[in-house]
Amino acid sequence: MSTDVEDSTLAVDLNEPQLITSLLAQSIEFEVGPLNTNGDSDYTWLTLEGTRKQVERKTWAELLGSIDAVEEQMQRHLNERPDDEHVFLLEGMAVAMPKGVGLVESTKKPNVYIVKGQRHERLAGSYAWLYEIGKYVEVVYTPSGEETATMLLAMYNADQKEEHRTLQRHIKKADFHPNPQVLQLMGVAPGLGEKRASALIRNHGTVWNVLS
Repeated sequence: MSTDVEDSTLAVDLNEPQLITSLLAQSIEFEVGPLNTNGDSDYTWLTLEGTRKQVERKTWAELLGSIDAVEEQMQRHLNERPDDEHVFLLEGMAVAMPKGVGLVESTKKPNVYIVKGQRHERLAGSYAWLYEIGKYVEVVYTPSGEETATMLLAMYNADQKEEHRTLQRHIKKADFHPNPQVLQLMGVAPGLGEKRASALIRNHGTVWNVLS
């Protein structure tokens, strides 16, 4: 399968867990293929605006096992798909332990969790890495595979809706403008258009002078 096809179909890498794909199949049709081999992330789709979304899923066990390997993979995705929107999805839960990090897993009992698979790595180091990579890609968290499927479905559906976008109903998206004073004036004066704002700044020089 090639993600060069310009449609909004959700595509899933063939190595993704059956748990996630079986849950997705209950709500949506999707295609399975060698996404990672072709340079894509684990999940990808085309948004309504025409931008391709790339979602790379990793577990806490994978991140603690080798941050360097995870970082190299994310770097490849960014280099090979520089025009796409990239998301790093971290699945699972981890807590600091006296001798390292404990991986938290759910049990068959509702709302009951246990700590398994302790690692000797420092949790602070993983948090620092997540903070840094968040400067380049969006980072989202899910506690388990079930919630990962729910998150992916919610993200995909949101990217296919034209109306009622969260915050977009209230916040006007600011496009690039060579004069930052124009953008600032448009931000503090809702309903003011770019042409009118440009004329005011041209006549008065600064936002402060316009407001005064």
